[in-house]
Amino acid sequence: MILRNLLLCFAGLTLAASVAAEEFDIKQDGVTVAALAYGSGDHVVLALPGARPGTQPNRNALKKFSAEIAEKGAGIKIVSISWSDAGSLAAAVRHARENGAAKVSLLGHSRGAEMIRQYASAQPEGEFNSLILLSSGDDQGIPLEKTKKLFVYNKGDAYARPTAASFEKSAEPKQMLALDGDGHLVDHLKAERPSLIDDIVEMLKL
Repeated sequence: MILRNLLLCFAGLTLAASVAAEEFDIKQDGVTVAALAYGSGDHVVLALPGARPGTQPNRNALKKFSAEIAEKGAGIKIVSISWSDAGSLAAAVRHARENGAAKVSLLGHSRGAEMIRQYASAQPEGEFNSLILLSSGDDQGIPLEKTKKLFVYNKGDAYARPTAASFEKSAEPKQMLALDGDGHLVDHLKAERPSLIDDIVEMLKL
């Protein structure tokens, strides 16, 4: 198991190194948001990492995951942000649109998934192409009928169990991957679903 984890870590570092990363600050409407971008294209996916209670999400938390999506998703630009509230996300969305994004999607892990659910649900229909919620602890539905939705969680993860209720309450189109593991981290989801990156890229390209 230790050897397997070391090999996975090395593979992730190698991949991250093969995809150029761009560090920059989004400055929009008086808000500054630290961002880390991978890939290029007019479909921008804003990625919101999770964080422990009392700490601020950091853009680097989804570094490897973002690089893997960019590696397989031609035409897709992944921008991971160090968000603090809905204002951070709103600034990032507006920045993406004002800088040439034809489509904008949102991806979040844990608290980041909860934020994108709350924010997107309050926006007009058609504002977002896709919403990808990983290990969310939110049980509320998403009413958007013109936005694709993917819910992913491990059934043994107590924090993320409300995901099933959120899925049931959400409008179509939607898909749920209820995995058999118990881990909360993105790497735990990938361990249970090795094709997870491919699943996400396929959804984004539809």
